[in-house]
Amino acid sequence: MNELITRGGMRVRLREMRAGDAAVHDEFIAALDPQDLRFRFGNRIVEAPRSRLHRMTAVDHDREITIVAVTKTAAGACAIVGEVRLHDDADGGRAEFAIAVRSGLQRQGLGRVLLEKGIALCRERKRRLLYGLVDRSNTAMIALARRLGFEVDEVPAGATVVVTLEL
Repeated sequence: MNELITRGGMRVRLREMRAGDAAVHDEFIAALDPQDLRFRFGNRIVEAPRSRLHRMTAVDHDREITIVAVTKTAAGACAIVGEVRLHDDADGGRAEFAIAVRSGLQRQGLGRVLLEKGIALCRERKRRLLYGLVDRSNTAMIALARRLGFEVDEVPAGATVVVTLEL
């Protein structure tokens, strides 16, 4: 995939997650601050479980796809700075997304680029609906979803909202 520049000036390249990305993916997850970890993995989490980290780079290509945004460090190494995960429901007509952008690099347009890529992939794969479960306090993600045309279902007294996009 081609290199792109976010509105914040960050140069990134989008590509599929590879099995060999385990170490750089672990670094990406480790760089997320506690709030971003909670937004990505759910309430009461302070660190991603080691058992989940391996699974996150062992993608089942029949039912899921993960796109990572990679950049080069000053030393020339590859670093993951964002990801969008798409997981098909059992019927194959709907997909759930999850997205994370490295703490400190948010609000530069990378989340939008990743979610737009996820939407395009779901359309290519003929999914009818894309949805995500978003922490109610993650107002930036809710606002982004709205800007991209997602409906936001705010469950009264619930900790999460459901965002859906008919494809």
